[in-house]
Amino acid sequence: MENTFKDYYKLLQVHYDASSEMIALAYDNLLKSRENASPERQALLKEAYEVLSDTTRRTIYHREWLNTFSERAQFLQESPRPYHTQPGDKNASAESVLDDFFHALNVKDWKNAYLRLSDVDQTVISYDEFCEWRTAINSCYEMQEYKLEYIKTHPSITLNTLTYSKVAEFMVVITDLDQNTTEISTDTLRKYVTFENDVWKVCLGINNLRPLINQYRQLALQHKKQQNEGSTYTAGHFDALTGLLSESGFYAEAGREVARNHRYHNPFSLLSFQIHCSDKAHPDTCLKHLAKVIQSACRSTDLAARLNNNQIICLLIETKLENAEAAAQKFLQIVTERAGDNYSVSFGLVFYNGYASLSDAVHSCCQMAGLPSHY
Repeated sequence: MENTFKDYYKLLQVHYDASSEMIALAYDNLLKSRENASPERQALLKEAYEVLSDTTRRTIYHREWLNTFSERAQFLQESPRPYHTQPGDKNASAESVLDDFFHALNVKDWKNAYLRLSDVDQTVISYDEFCEWRTAINSCYEMQEYKLEYIKTHPSITLNTLTYSKVAEFMVVITDLDQNTTEISTDTLRKYVTFENDVWKVCLGINNLRPLINQYRQLALQHKKQQNEGSTYTAGHFDALTGLLSESGFYAEAGREVARNHRYHNPFSLLSFQIHCSDKAHPDTCLKHLAKVIQSACRSTDLAARLNNNQIICLLIETKLENAEAAAQKFLQIVTERAGDNYSVSFGLVFYNGYASLSDAVHSCCQMAGLPSHY
């Protein structure tokens, strides 16, 4: 029988531990979206909001939600299967080697996964480091399933200063379970297999795992702290004047995108705004108006925050630089149309490359807009 349970958290695009203020804000924003203009969609959003905004009804619903998600996770788990090939098998195809590599990760067989890495990777990454890295990731995210699709073969590629010859490129779609939220998510990444010493081997393309290990351990500790405190969101998560995320709220939310970037190289860009208010006596009025305009122009998946008195920053999820530039022009056009002569804005744009820290990327973005960044 098909499961008809409705995921109200997903409908309102909020964390399961979201505060009542966060739920109300999300509901209000979704109602204004053109994508939710139909009467059926509006009724569904209203249904979700009425349940989650009522303490008693939400408590009852949340128990059912946890049970339902536990069942879904069980169905997504793959049954154990034998490996197609053995490490070093000269008759193994690139796809079968990559398939066995992900199968090893899926069943947490770090040894078999490591043995399928290229000699280039094994030279810079030890087996113990690899095990630490995978264990740290698994404390935050657990792979449920994966799918491979061959793309093309390259003469050579370079990944993070590591160079590989005769490389087969694959697209990999991975379904993960977030250990903290129990949310199921799907990510797409490119993975490469190199033909090395007459054998196909997997390219890891990471020359230093230690920062990533520390990052996932810290993330796991944060999750544990949040569970002990009983809530992820606090009153300080949002800025009282604009209704956008506060500085601390932004970094809490954006940290998840950094984690996704480090795991799967999912792109995102940062877009910062500096407001130039014509009426010096009422700067808050201009800032509130700009915040409202930006919030209406953002996609529901993007993040928008006020960093300090006159700084607003957006994190554009799954957005490469060229698309971010087009988005910036769209934002400027909308702001110009709605602001009139009351204020103008300048902006900065940075594509997150995965190497710099998030705070450094924000700092660079703010500097480009001529903003005195604050952390």
